[in-house]
Amino acid sequence: MEQFFSDYGLVWIGDVDSNENSESESEENTCNKESCNIKAEGIRMTHTTRSISPNFQKVFSSIDELNIMATEPQIIHTRSGATFKQCELLNLNLYADGIQLENEPFREYSSLSVQEFFHDIEDGYYPTELKGSYPNGVVFK
Repeated sequence: MEQFFSDYGLVWIGDVDSNENSESESEENTCNKESCNIKAEGIRMTHTTRSISPNFQKVFSSIDELNIMATEPQIIHTRSGATFKQCELLNLNLYADGIQLENEPFREYSSLSVQEFFHDIEDGYYPTELKGSYPNGVVFK
């Protein structure tokens, strides 16, 4: 369970005892630069905003699999018949502290959008943020 939460930048603190509820009613949800503590229904969760680097080996493997699926030509029907359409290429630059996609600005690994980007890839899906621009997938290079 702890590993699952850790994969998403969360830390499981455990269930809150009923004794703790009565002794500290003034304790509220708190957030600062480092973390957010959220208390609800007897459960306390901490979300850390520390820099999280993705598992590069898994990312590269998943990108290879996604690229294989995306390189299969798609059949496009036209008035005079049909043609094959190749998937578009997208530059993905990985740096020690963040990523940069094609002509977009640099983003750090600690950013929530980058963490979601890599979780989608590690789970074997195209990143959600690219579905609007590339609904049929994209080849990362």
